[in-house]
Amino acid sequence: MSYYSYRLAYSLFCSDHKPRCLDVLFNAGMATINAEIQGVNKRERLMMVLNSLVQLMEKQPDAADVYKTVGMILKELGPMDGLSTPEDYLRLGEELSNKETKAAEGREEREGEHLDDDEEHLDDDEEHLDDDEEHLDDDEEHLDDDEEQQRGFPFYEYGENGEIKSVKSAVAEVKFLDVVGLEEVKEEIRRSLVIPLARPDLAERYSLDTVSPILLYGPPGNGKSLIVRAISGELGIPYVVIEESSILSPFVGVSERNLQKIFNYAKKHEPFIVDLEELDGLGMARERRMGDNSVHSLSALLHILSTMEGQRGKVVVVGTTNSPWYVDTALLRGGRFGRWFLVRHPNFEERKILFQKAILRMKVEADVDLERLAKATEWASASEVIDLVRRTSSNLALKEMSTGNPQRLTTDDLLSTAKEMGNLGSAVKKWYLDAYNLLLASWDYRELIGHRAVDFISRTAREIKTNSNTM
Repeated sequence: MSYYSYRLAYSLFCSDHKPRCLDVLFNAGMATINAEIQGVNKRERLMMVLNSLVQLMEKQPDAADVYKTVGMILKELGPMDGLSTPEDYLRLGEELSNKETKAAEGREEREGEHLDDDEEHLDDDEEHLDDDEEHLDDDEEHLDDDEEQQRGFPFYEYGENGEIKSVKSAVAEVKFLDVVGLEEVKEEIRRSLVIPLARPDLAERYSLDTVSPILLYGPPGNGKSLIVRAISGELGIPYVVIEESSILSPFVGVSERNLQKIFNYAKKHEPFIVDLEELDGLGMARERRMGDNSVHSLSALLHILSTMEGQRGKVVVVGTTNSPWYVDTALLRGGRFGRWFLVRHPNFEERKILFQKAILRMKVEADVDLERLAKATEWASASEVIDLVRRTSSNLALKEMSTGNPQRLTTDDLLSTAKEMGNLGSAVKKWYLDAYNLLLASWDYRELIGHRAVDFISRTAREIKTNSNTM
């Protein structure tokens, strides 16, 4: 397996393209188990695949192949802390597979029972054929909201050489009310995006003609992508996600054509939102690329944004990144991504709400102390809080499977899982320290970030350093 395959699998996992991600991870894991790996430690590669699979398992708890693959990899690696035995995962995978088979057989039986009823309605269906044909060209349009919520929606269909054949878009159901905290970010977005698009009369009166791209940045796992979807839901307009893995192709010119095709689609269907996920990948600074051919994609992106400057169009471009200092400076000037919004980690009250919402999704009896949990996860990201609850839920499910007794969720269960996970908040703390050190070294980024965000990052970094020195 090449490094590109692992990079693709990781990109797909991070972007929640679950079906394609599972396929790539399964093939990567099996190839690593069955083949000799040259130049890279075999255990290290298996750990890469296992880590992604375990997280995917928590997002797709009913995926039989995930459990089977985890079981096979654990057979190679041996026992690991925080995970059950290989036999448990293999058995659960087999049970889920049998369940899927029975469900499919049941569907076939029900379909057979309804065949006569279906024939009775054939005439009615034919009456609506003309209406359906009118909408065939809209195959590139919007998916159902229920499907969109799964985040595994394939926005693109690919042809030969990785070239995009068609684009599909979604209107998100998520609203700003669904985003916990971050009121200051939501207010700025309402002012800079929602008013010009939702109230064109006000935009005309106050000369708010241009909707300039915005950049959402901050420590990983705190809702940058969720905010983009909330903008879509708040305005009721469609969006697509562009990631490095969704447009890149090793064939000359294909990546640039893919990018242009997506933006052409956006302009055709405006008002529209284009979400440039992990902008530090697609828009990585040229001096950091070291001969990477994807520099042509950066040039194409710069050209596209240049053609949109000053126009009265209604294509909203939102970039998200954990590392804005790795983005090419040509993308950061005014008219492109000149407006930055810090998406910070959740505070004490916000962590309580996150725990509460995640626990309420579980259909089990729960007795938890939200204050104690919020205090124990001081620097945790929003995604880590949710992941903690999901992992605890998986542990309880495995216990019930072993004992046959329904389990009750307690504070100690969650704190025990937090201890197993270890290093909660380490990525958040590292981000603030790195950002603070960079701000000390560069006045340019201070101007881009803004004084309020600079003050918050500086205070947070000093707090982290003080706490580290007193431990």
